[in-house]
Amino acid sequence: MCHHDVRWLPVQRAVIIAAMAQTKTPTTQPKPGRTELIAGPLLILLLVGLGLAFIDRRPDRAFITYRYAQNLAAGHGFVYNTGDPHLVSGVSPLYAALLAAIDPADLPLFGSLLGAAGIALGSAALLAMPSDAKGRPVGAGAAAIMLAFPLLWLTLGLETALWIGLCLAGIALYLRGVPWGTALILALATVLHPETLILAGVLVAAAIVEGRPFDVVPVSLYTVGVLAGLIWALNTFDNPLAFLQIDPTDTLAPNAWVGLGAFFAALFDLSLLWLVLPMLAVPGVLHVHAHPWALVVVGWGLLHVAVLAILFVPVYPWSFAPLVPTFAVMAALGVAWIGQRIPAEQPRWIAVVLAVLLIGGAAGESVVTVLTTSAGRGTDWLALAPAPVLARDREVGAWLQENTPPSAVIGLSTADSLGTGAL
Repeated sequence: MCHHDVRWLPVQRAVIIAAMAQTKTPTTQPKPGRTELIAGPLLILLLVGLGLAFIDRRPDRAFITYRYAQNLAAGHGFVYNTGDPHLVSGVSPLYAALLAAIDPADLPLFGSLLGAAGIALGSAALLAMPSDAKGRPVGAGAAAIMLAFPLLWLTLGLETALWIGLCLAGIALYLRGVPWGTALILALATVLHPETLILAGVLVAAAIVEGRPFDVVPVSLYTVGVLAGLIWALNTFDNPLAFLQIDPTDTLAPNAWVGLGAFFAALFDLSLLWLVLPMLAVPGVLHVHAHPWALVVVGWGLLHVAVLAILFVPVYPWSFAPLVPTFAVMAALGVAWIGQRIPAEQPRWIAVVLAVLLIGGAAGESVVTVLTTSAGRGTDWLALAPAPVLARDREVGAWLQENTPPSAVIGLSTADSLGTGAL
């Protein structure tokens, strides 16, 4: 009997120890949703603060889309000038239709609010992407960095921020196993911005690598949605592909290779503290393979830029918009990697606090630079932003409204001659 007891004593101890460990596990792991509960209110405050800072900026090129929306809402059709179904370069027909559907009294304000909603949607999607407790702080950090990044805020009024928000929402739905939702969101994003086809290809590749079974329903939904948008555009405009045409007179650079240098030069002119972003991204990208959700976001952004570089086409600053969530994810992963390298006896939150101070300082200085246009080292940062509406444009517009009939057509010799009075 004693021999029997001695032989089984280690087993009994192992069972007891395992049971005790199981009872302690829930208390040592983060509660589900705790990161979101903490980060959510802080992200909302950041969103509201930056929204108030940038909401009154009025990009000049956005008013081309506003005119389409105004004519559409008034029943004149999808035209810039009545009777002329010509699509101007750089105008997204779906974005103009969304603006016209609401028919607000203040189109510029509504356009800015729609852009802010796109930024909020994209940040919420990044926050929701990680499904494990270890990845949730990384998702929260990526959401905060995306909110703080100035590019999307500088393009309020354009469709760029809404497009990025829809793309990130599509990725989040894919990662959560909602294929039909992914298909519908990406179809909408593709009609809004045809470059979404790159992201669709990334998700198809990810599904193949993960061994997901082929599902004909979401594929059919996406295909039908994109074809419906294409047929609508073909039946509406003389040249629906004009949206994809690029006017080289107001681009950032003649190609993506030169554009990347100009992009980061303008960013660092806003604040030298933005140098911390690529520094954090280096260790982040080396460990992105350990986070499948992050791999999709980073792969999309890098492939998007690679396609631009291969095509060797002129680029706008917002052509690099997919790099915003890409760098946000890589920088957040870099902060997590640094935190893991801090000895256990030291407070690991120091890495997070330091990153928050640096990125928060960069965002704060960027806001001051934009609002004052005199802070910082110069005005190179203006390369990131579409040209704003100038006071002289408002004056000429007011004069035309008072002294010409609504049906009058004004011809301009150059794109910017309206403000100079050369009519």
